[in-house]
Amino acid sequence: MVGFPRPAHLIWLANPMLLIAWVLIATALLGASHESRVASGLKTAAVVASGLALVGAACFLLPVSIVANEGGVPNAVTSRRAGYWLWLGSVICAFGSAMLLPVAADNSARRELSE
Repeated sequence: MVGFPRPAHLIWLANPMLLIAWVLIATALLGASHESRVASGLKTAAVVASGLALVGAACFLLPVSIVANEGGVPNAVTSRRAGYWLWLGSVICAFGSAMLLPVAADNSARRELSE
């Protein structure tokens, strides 16, 4: 790829953002019982990463063309099948999970205090 990437190329950055969001969510959930401050910082990062992934994945709903071969010729996306909808659903779940992290951290802290 020579020159500035096309907008469709930037959509694929949703994949690493989704991976980062999954790691941050898991780390926040594992550390929620230890320090709520760490979980809240991770929560913010997870919301940002999953939000960027959601924007990128949702942009794929727009009419785009992608390079699907080694020749570098862009092809129009003509349909979105089950794989895309599963990917989008995964991104939506990650964003929802990131948004609910403070609730999970607060509930675990309350359980520890009540015991």
